[in-house]
Amino acid sequence: MLKKIYNEFSDARTDHKVLTFLSCIVILTYPSGPFLPDLFLSISVIYFFYIFKKKDLSLNIDNSIFNFFIILFSYLILRSLFTDMILFSLKSSLFYFRFFLFSVCIFFLLKKFETFKEILYVTTVVILVFVVFDTYIQFFTGKDIFGFSHPDARLSGPFDEELIVGSYLAKITPFMFAIYFSYKKDLTIFQLALLLIIYVLVFLSGERTSFFYFSIFVFIFFIFNDFKNKKKYFLIFLISIILLLGVAFQKETVKTRMIEDTFCSMNINFFDLSCPKNKFDEQTIKSNRIIIFSTTHEGHYKSAFKMFKDNVIFGVGPKMFRFNCDNEKYKNDYSCSTHPHNTLLQILAELGTVGLIFYLLLVIYLIKNFINFVFINKKVLTNHRISIMLIYVSFFQTFFFLAPSGQFFNNYISITSYMPLGLFLYYINLYK
Repeated sequence: MLKKIYNEFSDARTDHKVLTFLSCIVILTYPSGPFLPDLFLSISVIYFFYIFKKKDLSLNIDNSIFNFFIILFSYLILRSLFTDMILFSLKSSLFYFRFFLFSVCIFFLLKKFETFKEILYVTTVVILVFVVFDTYIQFFTGKDIFGFSHPDARLSGPFDEELIVGSYLAKITPFMFAIYFSYKKDLTIFQLALLLIIYVLVFLSGERTSFFYFSIFVFIFFIFNDFKNKKKYFLIFLISIILLLGVAFQKETVKTRMIEDTFCSMNINFFDLSCPKNKFDEQTIKSNRIIIFSTTHEGHYKSAFKMFKDNVIFGVGPKMFRFNCDNEKYKNDYSCSTHPHNTLLQILAELGTVGLIFYLLLVIYLIKNFINFVFINKKVLTNHRISIMLIYVSFFQTFFFLAPSGQFFNNYISITSYMPLGLFLYYINLYK
């Protein structure tokens, strides 16, 4: 397989090879931190724009998609110009379009360079295996191969102080399988074993939201996948998960983080847990009021919603939550952070009703196409249908509003959030 890929890559056009190389470097450098992947992403977008203009290429992307993103990015920039800290807000909005263009670059390669699918898959597998190997070493020894340690009940792997290894695996794994099913039908034992190992690692990472998302991915993966001996593999997978999670629960910090802290933080004590007595004030404990995820999360949410009520139409501006949360009108004991840790509330607080309209239009468009691809369009190949469903797992993680989330305008997060869009654009074009 690797020899075939090498030969076809060697025979490819120079512009295809350069774009492929740059795109793969973005993926391979992701664990190093935000600088390198963002740098190579920007270079790939500039190079793509150069060859697009020079060779007068045609992409055949639906105009409605382009128009939507042009209007959205224009609004982000315009809103930044009317904030109290123009330069800071513009830093995130002015070139935010580069992530969409990177998706278009991936779409272009998928469409024009057939071997790119295999190259992209192999690249993603390589970096996944590396991150998994490195993080397991950290779990068992306390330090990864770079000497990075981790706090109790959390893992960071090669991401050092950034505790995002669980969310990274939860996003990149569905994308990896989506790419695989874009050109293959049958799974291998290696892929199933890797899925099992990653699933346990996401649990061990201590990232509860990521474990929730990954569990949904695993459920969809087995229910809708038509591979041979599905019942047998599913049973083996289920037994393995139970055994491995049972072993994981023997580590007290993991058990406390994933079970006790989850319920205690929400003031739920159905299981007679040993919740700290000073977790909440006495009135909250007596009222049995359920806290939204935690007092910290609830504080962020209240502050964000108050901002929205005061700035209903346009919000306070991109990335401006951090500067407004300390305002007496929005302030509470837990109001401040860099973002409100909820995608929808961040959109409401920072972009207002106009931002909400963009959000709803995009979600409605995605749902409409999901129904068409999965249930209506009979021309869609079985393996492509599975690939599309896995793309939607990635979209679900980005747009789901009933769970905590990362910073919507964060460059680092945006890279993994926009990559599946390139494959989605490919299918839109393929089955239009």
